[in-house]
Amino acid sequence: MLVHKENSSAHIFVAEQDERIIGAAFFNVSVSMLKGGYYIWLNDIYVHNDFRNQGIAKKILLKMIYWAESNDIKGIELETGINNDATKALYNSLGFYDVVSKRYQFRF
Repeated sequence: MLVHKENSSAHIFVAEQDERIIGAAFFNVSVSMLKGGYYIWLNDIYVHNDFRNQGIAKKILLKMIYWAESNDIKGIELETGINNDATKALYNSLGFYDVVSKRYQFRF
């Protein structure tokens, strides 16, 4: 079960068919001085195998982009695998572009 708390920075958009969730995007809204305001970090986007290559991910992303523009979000960032050509083509078709950076992490 997914629960969304009010005033949370976490959001989810879902695609449904016949009351069944067939795709979803999970993202957080954060603030950045560099970006001059709020931006989205797209954590995950997923479409069920039976519904892939039908434009579902694109529809979810377009909904997220529209929502972001309507809420004065300054940009959207995400990460994908370097060999994930289909996903990179989808992002590029929507106006996303490559950003070269080095990612670090800390684990407990």
